[in-house]
Amino acid sequence: MVQGSSGFSNKVVRVEFKRRKLQIDVSSELYQTAFGKFTVAAEEFVLSLTDSLHRKFAHRRLVYLQELAAGGQQPRPNPVGYPADRLIRNELDRLFEKEFFQRVATEHKVAIAA
Repeated sequence: MVQGSSGFSNKVVRVEFKRRKLQIDVSSELYQTAFGKFTVAAEEFVLSLTDSLHRKFAHRRLVYLQELAAGGQQPRPNPVGYPADRLIRNELDRLFEKEFFQRVATEHKVAIAA
């Protein structure tokens, strides 16, 4: 986070997701709101899974996406190999795009580079 001269703290968000890039300065409040909404939606999805292996993979994917939102460079979790893994990944990616990626971009009315 960078402290502005007015005392307003900002966070630079740099996210590359599915060949789309987003790099903007956002207020800490907006970042926390978007991150929180994504985390809550994703955790609800993870907890709705009944199979423990599916939940384990979904949790690893959730942590990866949270790291991505924070600007980290964590390696992508490998799916176990079950057909449901692709569905789980797609749903978590959809939630990430909707609740974090698009929310931050929309609030700042920026175009997302494809």
